[in-house]
Amino acid sequence: MNSKSNLLIWTLAVVALGTLGQPAKSQDKHRGSLLAPLNLRERHLPGKGIVGCTDCDEAYTGKCGCGLSVFWSGWGAVDYLMGWSKGRNVPALVTTSNASDEGVLGASSTSVLMGNERVGLGTGSGGRVDFGAWLGGMTEVGLGMRFYGFSADGGDFQAVSDGSQVLALPFYNTRLDQEDARLVATGPGVAAGEVSISNSTNILQAESYLRIPMTEGHGWRFDLVGGYHYSRVEDRLTLDAFSEDLDGSFLLGSGNTRRITDVFDATNDFHGGSLGLLGQIHRDRMVFSMLGKISGGNMHQKVRIEGRQENTSPAGSNDVFGSGTFALNTNTGRYERDVTAVIPEAQFTFTFLWQENVSLNLGYAFSYWSDVVTATDSIDRNVNSSQFQDNPLFGSGDPQFTLRDTDFWVQGMTIGITLER
Repeated sequence: MNSKSNLLIWTLAVVALGTLGQPAKSQDKHRGSLLAPLNLRERHLPGKGIVGCTDCDEAYTGKCGCGLSVFWSGWGAVDYLMGWSKGRNVPALVTTSNASDEGVLGASSTSVLMGNERVGLGTGSGGRVDFGAWLGGMTEVGLGMRFYGFSADGGDFQAVSDGSQVLALPFYNTRLDQEDARLVATGPGVAAGEVSISNSTNILQAESYLRIPMTEGHGWRFDLVGGYHYSRVEDRLTLDAFSEDLDGSFLLGSGNTRRITDVFDATNDFHGGSLGLLGQIHRDRMVFSMLGKISGGNMHQKVRIEGRQENTSPAGSNDVFGSGTFALNTNTGRYERDVTAVIPEAQFTFTFLWQENVSLNLGYAFSYWSDVVTATDSIDRNVNSSQFQDNPLFGSGDPQFTLRDTDFWVQGMTIGITLER
């Protein structure tokens, strides 16, 4: 099920809740957002009616009959996110051509099947959970936690040839000082093959924060928000190329097969502090919230590069090598470093008070990471082909690896429900 279908389901669910539920009474000045009640000092007054519980008129007894506790109150929100990300720049990874040009870039018949473009621009999906408590019935300081997860559009690719179409992995051969390509399938009737490229980007965030009131008035309120922020951005690309010899000339034996795999895995772990401002405007049963904050701290960047080649024969022999096409002995391994990074965020949310303790939410969210490493930026097209199949290196040590910083962002629409006690 794609993210657009998920958003439609959530929207229909929210509409159904609004249709089936009992209408809530107007918030007026006594009822605030479920995430920031207005004028908390007026909600529970000893010896008086309970302000903020619109359905109960009893004297102070320690707990309001409609479910709001004097000594504990809090909130919980669940939102679905349909979003879009910056995407990733991918070099030319798969080509096709006529048999004589062998998929080499720059040849007259060669065309790029995958790469030389930005991928991952489609919709992705995720979710967000936010919950917390007001610290005592007579105070306005809130303690909360937030968890956020998002999977961006992967931009996956697959091409299959029965030998009637050339499939190749193009690279710049530094040993020959010219463009070259590694054939996966060629024909007619010489070799069949398949190329699969899987690219995934996943984001996880967790925060603990305090909300401290700054100022408020009739129908509006501003809170200072700050705390600890953890974020992880993972980007992974796996290239898998499978070939089968059809006539005995491609892999030195009819029925022989070869599988080449390159793995580029980038992980960015952020630890830091956050500070921001939350503003809310209330009118009857509607609340408009604006949150802007920035986090600063340390980003630990890690990149893992692995290559593998496996040759098999119908007789059952199996040879395994620790090198691929773009992942060879000169660049495979693990690399890491620490850099200073910032993560600005902005959220805009419309909240509709559906019942006394239940609200429905619709909003927009944007997050930005200043310094991350990605899998696609870790690929070096400069390849010394002497290293294929774990052979000794002759000439320059290519491909090489360099940690390259880039920025990244995610934006999207949110829809969900909020509960308050």
